[in-house]
Amino acid sequence: MSPASLGALDELIVLAVEATLGALGTRASHREATRGHTPANLSVAGIIGFAGPLRGTLLIATSPELFVLVGGAELSEAELRDWAGELANLLLGDLKGRLYERDVVVHVSTPTVVECPAHAFGRTVAPDARAHAFETNGITLWVRVDFDPACDVDLTKARQDGQHAARAGDLFLF
Repeated sequence: MSPASLGALDELIVLAVEATLGALGTRASHREATRGHTPANLSVAGIIGFAGPLRGTLLIATSPELFVLVGGAELSEAELRDWAGELANLLLGDLKGRLYERDVVVHVSTPTVVECPAHAFGRTVAPDARAHAFETNGITLWVRVDFDPACDVDLTKARQDGQHAARAGDLFLF
């Protein structure tokens, strides 16, 4: 993928996280592109895959406090796992819509969730993986997108047919 497309992917990831957390009633601040290292004290992770001309995984890591913030109450372990999977799904769904607007159609798998006292994520084998740290109300959310380096998509250009994807809050009548 070209450096310009990698920059566009970074921008799309940041927009997807900000929009998704905004739809959940909280504001995300992009702290940094982390280039692979994981912030400490993140005990919940959600992983979801995608396939198409761009193939890979989206990984989120955070602490249970984020889900208490957006859920409004203490959560059981099962509810915490559900929220982690759902947040990974929501983030990739938003990113999928933004990729569609760049004429890249991806298909999404089912999320997987891991919960333990502390995660240590190894270095990715994907040389151009994108990793970003966000903060909302003092809580860290780490997002990494790994993808197959053989994927050669141009994310610098919008769709030519003018179609756009649905966004959180859009109303559709059937």
